[in-house]
Amino acid sequence: MNKLLAMLVAAGVVLGSVVTVQANDNDRRIIVINNTGKRIVGLYASPIDQKDWTFNMLGSTGPIRAHDKILADIDDGTGYCRYDLKAVDAAGRTAIYMDANVCVALTWTINP
Repeated sequence: MNKLLAMLVAAGVVLGSVVTVQANDNDRRIIVINNTGKRIVGLYASPIDQKDWTFNMLGSTGPIRAHDKILADIDDGTGYCRYDLKAVDAAGRTAIYMDANVCVALTWTINP
């Protein structure tokens, strides 16, 4: 009986560890939907406590075409969850999403 109890306790510890890892597994990716009718040529994210915008996340993937969507990876290695987001379209207009929690499933639809 003690052996069975020890096995159940060990299994509970392992299962508890798995649940904890999943609860903290924040992938920091968001879906960005472009409904503007223009290409989005700039997509920026900055932790809410910073004043400047980071690099253009579209540099390697190219613009987001009109009426298209992408999965944007916001993970900059800092572990932050709260970001200000900025999108710039081909005409130079900007859209800003303040205090976005990128550690939860998030979709940002950018409208004209």
